[in-house]
Amino acid sequence: MDRISFFREDLSKLFVSYNKELLDVLAPELDRRLAYQETNSVAEQTKWVLRRRLTAGRPDIRSVAAELAMSERSLQRRLTDEGVNFQVLVSETRHKLALEHLADPSFTLIEVAFMLGYEDQNSFFRAFKQWENQTPLGWRTANVVPATRTEETQ
Repeated sequence: MDRISFFREDLSKLFVSYNKELLDVLAPELDRRLAYQETNSVAEQTKWVLRRRLTAGRPDIRSVAAELAMSERSLQRRLTDEGVNFQVLVSETRHKLALEHLADPSFTLIEVAFMLGYEDQNSFFRAFKQWENQTPLGWRTANVVPATRTEETQ
């Protein structure tokens, strides 16, 4: 078994790079993240990671599991225990973000597709049609105050 041993007197020593001001700035955010992980289901934590990772492309379960500090298999098992699967969470997260981004008329449809991690606009259009039974432009026209910027595409 691997382990690290320390002398008891070393526990009271400050790190050479200790910076109280920086710690005061970072500690509240770290505490908030720890509290979030303790109070939310694995599915909610997964959605939170997915929201941040979607613009980098289609996130895979391995990278999401690593960010949640667990193995891919553990993440799959815990999601299954909660009655969901990873691909459904990806789709739900994309759908919710699509509606949020389309509600902002400053984004073109191409930009929305890119921000959701789609490689091309047509893939986004097909997925959106499945979610909402209408095109992204149709949804935006029906649900958003007219934009001051003209759409580049339908």
